[in-house]
Amino acid sequence: MPDLASILIPALYTQILDIQFPWEGEVDMAFASQYYFRGTPDNSRQVFDALHHQALKPISKFRPSIPDFIRYLPDKSSPHYPEHTLALILLLDQGPRTLYRHLDVRWTYDYFDVASRKLVKALISSNAFPDAIEDWTALGYSFEDAMVRKFWLYGPLIHSEEIADHQFVERKIEKMRQDVENYTGEQDPFRKMKDRDAEDTELFAELIRSGPPANFADFFFWLFRVFDAHRPIIAEYGRYPYRNEAQGRITTEKEGLYLELTRNFGKPTLSGEEVETLRRQKESGQWVELSDNGPW
Repeated sequence: MPDLASILIPALYTQILDIQFPWEGEVDMAFASQYYFRGTPDNSRQVFDALHHQALKPISKFRPSIPDFIRYLPDKSSPHYPEHTLALILLLDQGPRTLYRHLDVRWTYDYFDVASRKLVKALISSNAFPDAIEDWTALGYSFEDAMVRKFWLYGPLIHSEEIADHQFVERKIEKMRQDVENYTGEQDPFRKMKDRDAEDTELFAELIRSGPPANFADFFFWLFRVFDAHRPIIAEYGRYPYRNEAQGRITTEKEGLYLELTRNFGKPTLSGEEVETLRRQKESGQWVELSDNGPW
């Protein structure tokens, strides 16, 4: 099996952070909003070259087991702990989302998502989850840059299909919302819409299609609403219907209507043959090795 101690090293973590946060000094929110939610500029080649052969494919060799990733983080007292923890979460949660298409897409949801969520929940249960804003500003980051880095820590729980994870994140997001309101002196305009939003299963698709604002306060108020918009989908369907084909699941009639109403938002592009292949793999417990195709 691959030696993860020689793979999950500080140099890799630094490379991940440099790709995810490609600026020096103050964060440019106009750039960040387009980079994260419009894919402009496209960093998929850079991510593939940095992560696929070097880390993600070796990690996939452990299937169906999931390594104890906490072993490959520095001690909590290390000044590098918050950054390296974030980098490891980004590797498992965001790397596969950037890279894997077609038959490889199952790896994103059925393996790497499970691994990233397991890591985050272990960190939380051991009081080692570095999501206090003070953990980041103490490293010299401005409040705005620290908040940009912090919100990525919650990705695995946002992507979870367990309602308890969304309930946990909701409390965390409210704290971030209060921090942004205190910092900017502005109130989140979507507070008054929270009850309605909590029933709107189509809101997530609508928000992503409309795109993020370009200034700090508006971006984060939009982002908090995006995070909150995941919960009604899980509350209604118990899972994300747009992931069904990628995970070899049968879509119900009710879920089919949802996909129609959202114009298949978030649904990976798969041929009929690929859908059937993934279904057979899931039913038989078969795993096919990750290809080296990349997202092209």
